Amino acid sequence: MTRMLLLLSTFFLTRTLLLAQWTQEPAPTTGTMWAVRFVSESVGWLQGDDHFQSSDSSYIFKTTDGGASWTVSDTWLGSSYGALSTLDGMTILSSRSVTGIDGSELHRTTNGGITWENVASIADGYYEDIQLVDSQTGYSIGGIYNGSGYDGHVQKSTDGGATWMEVSVLPGSDLTGVSFIDPMNGWVSAYWNKVFRTTDGGITWVQDTVYAPPNTPTRDVQFTTADSGWTVGGISGDLTISRTTNGGVSWHYYESTACGSSLREIQMVNSQVGWVVGSNNCEPYVARTTDGGVTWETQETSYNGFESISVVNGNYGWACGERGNLWHTSNGGVTWVSEEVTTPNASRLEQNYPNPFNGISNIEFRISKSGPARLAIYDLIGREIAMLVDEELSPGTYQRQWDATDQASGVYYYRLQAGGFFETRKLVLIR
Repeated sequence: MTRMLLLLSTFFLTRTLLLAQWTQEPAPTTGTMWAVRFVSESVGWLQGDDHFQSSDSSYIFKTTDGGASWTVSDTWLGSSYGALSTLDGMTILSSRSVTGIDGSELHRTTNGGITWENVASIADGYYEDIQLVDSQTGYSIGGIYNGSGYDGHVQKSTDGGATWMEVSVLPGSDLTGVSFIDPMNGWVSAYWNKVFRTTDGGITWVQDTVYAPPNTPTRDVQFTTADSGWTVGGISGDLTISRTTNGGVSWHYYESTACGSSLREIQMVNSQVGWVVGSNNCEPYVARTTDGGVTWETQETSYNGFESISVVNGNYGWACGERGNLWHTSNGGVTWVSEEVTTPNASRLEQNYPNPFNGISNIEFRISKSGPARLAIYDLIGREIAMLVDEELSPGTYQRQWDATDQASGVYYYRLQAGGFFETRKLVLIR
């Protein structure tokens, strides 16, 4: 145990050369991406909102080209805070709060997001996490207000999410995460350092106490086998990671003196390799293990607001969080690159076309609010070489051309500034 604590302390105090480089590019200030789920290197979904834009709109985005482009699969008025779950990319479950509805709803699509239907709801409560275990069995967990706090509730579906039934209530337990390894055997985490396990499909539960500092939340749980499991959490910089190797009968808490973040989610792709992501305060924001959680290596970024992570085949991953920040890696986290997620009707800057180009290229952009706007071209060392827009603009979509016939071949940048919105993109001039 002492050796494990020393190893974990080393993890939080050092950055390895292998996993130390993150690259961030400018991204629009949209809302928070609360959940990301990919089923392959090409196909994935994001659930988010644009509440930082003073809007009440929420969205589910879909990509079929590895994030090169995103389309809106579903939209509603209300909070997108909730969860996503899918196994095959066709049947997808989404939890959300809807304006005018007291409680939370569970929606489902069976055609890859073309159409959605409301399949369940909770009055005076919320859905916190969802898991499709197989093509027929699914579980959802959350809380129902009891007058002074929340009781945990567990719902189950046996028909692919078409209908749901409440199978158990856990009094005084504000549930935060769910993980089943098969239709009968599973675990749920509760906010104040608790984990419950079931062997009969959620009908009865046995409580395990996860050792962690007092008054420190547990926010997620994952098991990969009947023995191997992990929980993550924390608050105000006090991160927590706990691990079990006997199915939750006992847990080992790994301490660290390093400043950390409140960890939000864990994804283990197998019993040895996995990631954690966190939000707020200081490091780590993303960390990776290759030995089942005995040691961890931080993957450094200049961004600190991650909420969710999804990794496919151990190499191709996505992490999302506050203010539209979306990052991806194709090499297991050796290098992460930020992607730009734009919300419909929000200010945005499109990629120029053609690109690369020879002579003249078109630049399209959208302004969401009236006010001064500025669109300029810069060279590689940051010198402004052309001004395309410098005026008051009303909300709408605009297009400008850049005539670069007198410029040398090379890489240039164009930047849009409109109110509090900033975005920069790259273009390539070829002679």
